[in-house]
Amino acid sequence: MNASCLILNGDTPLSYVDPGVGRQMGILAYLTVGTLAVFIWELLNVLWYDICVLRSTFEEVLNPTLYVISRATVLGYLIVGSAFQTTPMGYCRQTHTLLTSLYLIAMSSTSFLVLCRVRFLSRNDKFITSTFGLLLLFVLGGLATRIIGIRAESIGPTKYCTFSEPITLYASAFLIAPLLYTSTAFIFSAARFASRRKIDFAAPNGFLYFIFADCASVVRAGLLKDGQGYYLSSIVLQLTSLIFFLSSSTAPGKLVLVDCSLVIMNIMVCRVYISDQKYRETRSGEKVKKEQVMLGLGLHYHNGLQTSRDFQGIQVTKTVENFIT
Repeated sequence: MNASCLILNGDTPLSYVDPGVGRQMGILAYLTVGTLAVFIWELLNVLWYDICVLRSTFEEVLNPTLYVISRATVLGYLIVGSAFQTTPMGYCRQTHTLLTSLYLIAMSSTSFLVLCRVRFLSRNDKFITSTFGLLLLFVLGGLATRIIGIRAESIGPTKYCTFSEPITLYASAFLIAPLLYTSTAFIFSAARFASRRKIDFAAPNGFLYFIFADCASVVRAGLLKDGQGYYLSSIVLQLTSLIFFLSSSTAPGKLVLVDCSLVIMNIMVCRVYISDQKYRETRSGEKVKKEQVMLGLGLHYHNGLQTSRDFQGIQVTKTVENFIT
């Protein structure tokens, strides 16, 4: 027998795979474990801050619940994924079923938080919210392709697990659907923020000032400010993950950035969600203070629009800003 075909250590799972595939499996395992460490650090870093904000929104049940579910399922997915790739667990198919279920719940709940942002920016516009709600169903349909397109198996006679070859091309829908959904939400948010900027088309300061000052401020507001930078970085990593999936010919190569993409998307979306909640809480507090001042003056509050009071037979009326939360 050729010496190059001898298996010196039969307990080593990489002895039963091609050297190139083995290197990719090692990279995938290291990235998954590293991503788990980063996510745990993120949770510990913002835990108390998240608790304080979520406690202030206790009257809302669905959104904070899905926020907690998204965080918990991403953590569970990374823990199971790390054990799946580094531990001789056995029961590869059952473990992979659990792994896939956690991924679907994590991505679905994270995508719902994107819908919360769209609803917040559109001021609860029914048409826009319904449109993105339908797009969310499209995401759920795309995620379902991971169930039937990616499977698991044991490595040789060992109890170590890996993803089965080959991964079908249609399984890429579980990456394409969230990418299109997040990109659409990003474009909508950018248009909303940019529309709030006013541009003086008269260009009294010259054409260059108009381009590099006025127009640049609009672009900066649409692409980077108010959490847009978070969404943009998430979209870039999602696109990179999709490129790796489509360009690689092996299962580990296709999935090498999937875990990183999920974690970055969850971290960025959750940070923006908390930021939006803080903004709503601040505006709500300003509204309450204004109402208290009006009541202290004996003014009457009518649907946030008019206040009135009689001073020695003189009717005084004042328009009050209507806060939209």
